[in-house]
Amino acid sequence: MLQQVLETAVNTISPILLCVMIGAWFGRKFKPDPRVFSRLSLYIFLPMLVFRSLSTSNIEFSEIVPIAISLFAVSGMMAALGWGMASLQPALAKRTRSAFVLTILLFNAGNYGLPFIEFALGNEGLQYATIILVFSSMMTHSLGIFIASSGSSSP
Repeated sequence: MLQQVLETAVNTISPILLCVMIGAWFGRKFKPDPRVFSRLSLYIFLPMLVFRSLSTSNIEFSEIVPIAISLFAVSGMMAALGWGMASLQPALAKRTRSAFVLTILLFNAGNYGLPFIEFALGNEGLQYATIILVFSSMMTHSLGIFIASSGSSSP
């Protein structure tokens, strides 16, 4: 059992670590502008991966709805819990409270998460993770922006 767990961990994490090491070497050697790579990843590679995964997915719509409801429910509870915890600290500035709630609410499921899930769980796992990423991105670009801006302005 332990051998199987270690083998899975090595087979899953070593390709990611290899990519990280190559990226670190490339960065030190050539000192590229990181904005170019982050923009390529954000605006080209990630949307292509999401499109490919969703267009080839065999997941039924009836499976997507509970995933979305669960994600939004858990996120709503986490945001409420974060606001509640932040309000217990009256000395915190409004911006700090917003930042605190955002750290509880939002997660990075794309750049690192999707490749890791594909290595660990294969294409089927990637399909479900992509659906979670899409709904998470929707929440980030709506509720996340609202919470971030509430630190410096009224709703």
